[in-house]
Amino acid sequence: MSQDYPSSEAMLRESGESILESGMFSDVTVKCQDQVWKLHKSIICPRCPYFNKAFNGQFQEATTGELIVKDQKAIEVDLVIRYLYTGKISEFMVEILPSELFKAANFFQVNSLMKEIASIIGTKLNEMAARLRDMPQANTDLGEVFTSQEVEYLFEVIEISYGTTSASYKVLRDVVKDFIFKSVFQITKTDRFLAILGGIPELAVDIVKLLKHSTIVNDKPRGGGDDKHSRQPLIHSNSKA
Repeated sequence: MSQDYPSSEAMLRESGESILESGMFSDVTVKCQDQVWKLHKSIICPRCPYFNKAFNGQFQEATTGELIVKDQKAIEVDLVIRYLYTGKISEFMVEILPSELFKAANFFQVNSLMKEIASIIGTKLNEMAARLRDMPQANTDLGEVFTSQEVEYLFEVIEISYGTTSASYKVLRDVVKDFIFKSVFQITKTDRFLAILGGIPELAVDIVKLLKHSTIVNDKPRGGGDDKHSRQPLIHSNSKA
């Protein structure tokens, strides 16, 4: 008896998860650490260049049908595999393991997953940027605006984005630049950001480009006052950096 799905998206997601969990009609095996997955070449190979090369290339895995992944952790491999079968990635897990999951998606060369992870990270950073915009200009303590977990999350994303010059990480660097812009550059005034900036010259260059293509205007308070702490910086983008 066939299952009644509420939508085509639900059908693909739920049936894909069911096929993965059951291992029915599987024809290849993937192992990582102490975990084993019974998978299907017809599903994973068209969606993942890494698996396609392994199982359809000139490697022994194409003959044995067994692949041992040594450069990743089982939890990250599992989440990538589940994405290949369902088209979904857990937002909760991206919040917990942002850099690990992005690196895993890059390792397996799943571009759509990298974009999805970057989008989830971007949504969180947009919310953080809105709070940072309202931070008093004289305040350089991020702990006054964010929780300690949020601070670590932010800098983890910044550091992984600029930890390599690989073109694959451009989508994540764009998220970081968008955060800096939307926070009206407030992050650049904080002590911790300034402390890491010297070691990431590419980030410094991108900030200069953002400033070059933006107009920063101080909105003077009505009534003729000139309290520098009561001014709100407004940024008008002239073009995309």
